[in-house]
Amino acid sequence: MADQEDSKGVKHCLDRQSPDLHTQQRLLKFINEARVVNDLTVLPHDVPVVDEELAHLGDIPHHIDPKRTLDLADACKLFEARIDHNLLHGFTNFKDLVAILDRRILDILIRLFGSYRYGRWDYLYPMTAGGMALSIEHAALLRTGKVLFIESGTDTILWDPTDEVTPQFSVIDGATTGLTANLFCSGHVFLSNGELLVVGGGGGGPGAASSIQGWRYDPISQQWTQTGDMTTKRWYPTALMLGDEQGPTGFSNRVLVAGGTGGTGGMEVYSESTNSFVPITVNGPITKHFNQTYPGLHLLPGGEVFYAPTGFANCSTGSVGGYTDGPSAWFTFDAQQGSNSGHWTEVSSAQIDRAKGMSVLLLQSTYPFVRVTAIGGGPAGTNSTAQTINLSTLSPSWGPTTTIPDGRPRINVNAVLLPNSTILVCGGLQSSPYPTWIYDPNAAVSAWREMDENHRPRHYHACALLLPSGKVMMAGGASSGGCSLSVENSIEVFSPPYLFNPDGTLATRPIIDSVNGEVPTSSHFVQFHHGDTFTVESPQATSIAKVVLIRPMAVTHQTDSEQRVIQMPFYTSGAAQLTVSAPDGGPAHAMAPRGYYLLFLLNTSGVPSEGKFVHLH
Repeated sequence: MADQEDSKGVKHCLDRQSPDLHTQQRLLKFINEARVVNDLTVLPHDVPVVDEELAHLGDIPHHIDPKRTLDLADACKLFEARIDHNLLHGFTNFKDLVAILDRRILDILIRLFGSYRYGRWDYLYPMTAGGMALSIEHAALLRTGKVLFIESGTDTILWDPTDEVTPQFSVIDGATTGLTANLFCSGHVFLSNGELLVVGGGGGGPGAASSIQGWRYDPISQQWTQTGDMTTKRWYPTALMLGDEQGPTGFSNRVLVAGGTGGTGGMEVYSESTNSFVPITVNGPITKHFNQTYPGLHLLPGGEVFYAPTGFANCSTGSVGGYTDGPSAWFTFDAQQGSNSGHWTEVSSAQIDRAKGMSVLLLQSTYPFVRVTAIGGGPAGTNSTAQTINLSTLSPSWGPTTTIPDGRPRINVNAVLLPNSTILVCGGLQSSPYPTWIYDPNAAVSAWREMDENHRPRHYHACALLLPSGKVMMAGGASSGGCSLSVENSIEVFSPPYLFNPDGTLATRPIIDSVNGEVPTSSHFVQFHHGDTFTVESPQATSIAKVVLIRPMAVTHQTDSEQRVIQMPFYTSGAAQLTVSAPDGGPAHAMAPRGYYLLFLLNTSGVPSEGKFVHLH
């Protein structure tokens, strides 16, 4: 009878708590790896790791005592329970832990190892349509809220991320969309009118006839149209929106295209107004060849283009490194508007190799104003680290490395900027477990925070991007070794910690009712100009701490040079209204190039609203 009562008690506790499998695994690992009682008083997230460089800047002490979550008495009970249960292996089943441990302690541990601290990866479903696997290598978030996937061939794949239960894939053939080229291994960027420009590619190897072509995709009509040809064939190029404008109305932008093999290389620019490409002339003694392909290029607020030492290199995940282009550099155009020439200036630090890593541009309104962080990639000893360059100084140079705490090399890693300006680092691992991390470049203490694990290996050919929900999608991934099309034909979605309350329930999120009195939808996009003030109507206006614009991602081969989070000045102008100043940046709108952006509100707890697409023009 007593055994039956105990069994009912365990079942009741399991039903009441029901933590997910990853939470159970984290909790068991923490308990079983403790070597002494004191190890159980400090949780992994509460072990302070001081960034020495930021400590000097912010007058942070170099030693900080850890925060103790469990008192010594509770830790003793937990340690003794583990020894009594199994001296050698500890707890091997969460149910055994529930049966033995004090419920008060268990409640604390479940909360601290749950989604509020680690977020949650949910495996959604396989990527299939008509019984066929969708083997994708490119992903772009359209202003309609759908995700465009590109695989080898001429089909167009669209996914609706709002349905996380029933797969919503549409596969449209080239005869319907007008696409006649294979865009596999291309580069892509969103234009000022919200169309996706895709350049080069041509299939699984360089030199295809179509790799000289450019194509534009209209997410509203779901049609492809061909542009004028590029000046050379490009397989694995990078495309980057520039801030300058061209044409009699000053309404259209230009796109820089760089790198790629199969042709003469170099750089060229695409003009929206002429629908054509012209080569870039490089003046001076410094040239860059982009031999690693998919170079990491970033548009700086002054209109310069920064070249980070990241890129593709080769498909083998066992062969690391591959950057041979000398020190990082920035390219300055000869004129602020419409120039087709310029020169390179190299940074003072020595050459750094982070090929097969990913770089991210960081912007903020306080010093340091402009930085680039490169994560993973490069040879052994480098590929388990991240490194940042402060471009706000007169003589920028790369700072010291910071090691990803698990010490594992990240090859073909993805990095996604979140609405709170932290970076989700995911993928790049072939063997389980597949931990992910959030990196806070502004944190002098404990900048790295371990997150939930990916469900599947996501490395070469995997794509991760931010969704309007504030979640992150990850899909695709090659076979072990790297040199294959995607075989991990499934989608998983990460819900960051900011979406949860401490008890693991979903946090209450701010709501964007309207912008300038108009309700943004998947087919109606509120417009405003650079430097304008506009209003955001929200029932939670008085609790908003940040208003940000985020450029939608278009990613492939751990390359998306377009990512940027732009924090905008605002004030509360009513009980349910904010007045916001749109970014300007002068005549060359390099801080925020024309185009469609996701608008997010973040409250004082860091919880973001759903993102709404708006048009900055």
